[in-house]
Amino acid sequence: MVSAASGAVGAVVGQIAKIKGARVVGIVGSDDKRDYIVKELGFDVGINRKTQELDSALKEAAPNGIDVYYDNTAGVILEAVLQQINLGARIPLVGLISEYNATSAPPGPNLRPLLVKRALIKGFLVGDYQHRFNDFLHDVSGWLQSGQLKYREDVADGLEKAPAAFIGLLRGDNFGKLIVKVNDDPTAA
Repeated sequence: MVSAASGAVGAVVGQIAKIKGARVVGIVGSDDKRDYIVKELGFDVGINRKTQELDSALKEAAPNGIDVYYDNTAGVILEAVLQQINLGARIPLVGLISEYNATSAPPGPNLRPLLVKRALIKGFLVGDYQHRFNDFLHDVSGWLQSGQLKYREDVADGLEKAPAAFIGLLRGDNFGKLIVKVNDDPTAA
């Protein structure tokens, strides 16, 4: 299970999970993004958190429960996922998108399932895995070259568009990795 599954991080995580043989469910915020992760990236199931009732959609997508939830968002998505986790589930907590615009501390999810199911949420910072960087580069560059790993960029053309692009990023308007292009690449032919 991956939240923010069409974003720069979630899209790559889901594809790597598929490459490694996992069944992958992605949670996104639009039908276009759901179609993209399923039809283009190969996720098994996509859930639109804005149009689908999350609890029932999660149960339908993962009828045997959730073993791994790659959490980019926390908040209400995490709260719903926690009700579906299996014994010994793993939850790498990578992002807190739901809190980025908060003006006060949001209420926390019910953490009881973590205790009862003996699950672990563990912070994930890429710097902790520097010793695996060469392995990562080898695997990812091969997957990019073979076409197994895909990505999408959303380009805002011009520095003057950066503020609106950033606000749109926080609202989830971008599709994939948001880039603000400030000039042409002088190395491109």
